[in-house]
Amino acid sequence: MTGLDWLPPASWPLVLLVPLLAWMAVRGERRRRERQQAAFGRRTAAVLGRPAFVRARAVCGWLGALCCAIALLQPLAGAPPGAPARPEVVLCLDLSRSMLARDLRPDRLRAAQADIRALADAALPARVGLVAFAGTAEWIAPRTDDLQSLAVLAAGLDPSRLARGGTDLAAAIDTALSAFARGGGGEHAGIVLLTDGEDFADGALAAVQRAVAAGVSVSTLAYGSDGGSKIVVEGDDGEVFLQDGSGADVISVPDRAALAALAAAGGGTFANGDGQGALLRVFTDLLLPRAQRAAHRDPTRQPPHVFQWPLLLGVLLSMLALALPERRR
Repeated sequence: MTGLDWLPPASWPLVLLVPLLAWMAVRGERRRRERQQAAFGRRTAAVLGRPAFVRARAVCGWLGALCCAIALLQPLAGAPPGAPARPEVVLCLDLSRSMLARDLRPDRLRAAQADIRALADAALPARVGLVAFAGTAEWIAPRTDDLQSLAVLAAGLDPSRLARGGTDLAAAIDTALSAFARGGGGEHAGIVLLTDGEDFADGALAAVQRAVAAGVSVSTLAYGSDGGSKIVVEGDDGEVFLQDGSGADVISVPDRAALAALAAAGGGTFANGDGQGALLRVFTDLLLPRAQRAAHRDPTRQPPHVFQWPLLLGVLLSMLALALPERRR
């Protein structure tokens, strides 16, 4: 962050009283003039003098109150010391065979890999790790700021990487959470699940609750269309549709409701994965702002305070409003 930002105190709603106080001051001034007019009548100007600087005094008073309100919100300007504020995130990429469904082009898995590539190309200040999961979860890369290498590793993954099929979201979350075991969580820490949400194991909600207790948010990206799709796999004679035990074609439908519920419980966000930057939007809309807010509250990383300048201007304007004569004889 290098521009203007704010660090409002817990009592910031009191700032809303400033316009009310200014309005009360203007109303009191008007009543005082009415009392003078009632007391002296036509002789008011002769006895007290003609009104002067009426608008100038009012403008100075209002601007002074506005500047003081701005100062109370504690504006910050400039770059904070140290490295830029950046989120610490672990991506959990689903490698179950249902991610081979082709209701996204070219399929769900490659749409998720394209989202990771878009994140890497954006060159955001972030440290990102990668976990692959299906029926089990496995670390692919620890957290790193080399997102280009991370995208290359993600692009080389396919369902053959993990021997155990299925989808165990709890295992993915718990594996990703181990990255924050030493350093703890915080607003800068997050887990993002890139999956179609067909969870064949129990315990995902309990795993999310463990992450929240550790201070780590959980967000979800759902890949696939509402109507679902058959799953294409390699057979002896080329590509065939995956079939269940009864010989019927398996149709995979993303469980958006379950993934949205996990994101809500995890203090994160839910979005539809599209292969066109959905993951990048999660970073820019949620994870980066959270990291910046955490940096603001860190006294060692706060950018310089500039509240003294609007406060000084507010005091000078108030003094000018008081110094300007009310009437001219």
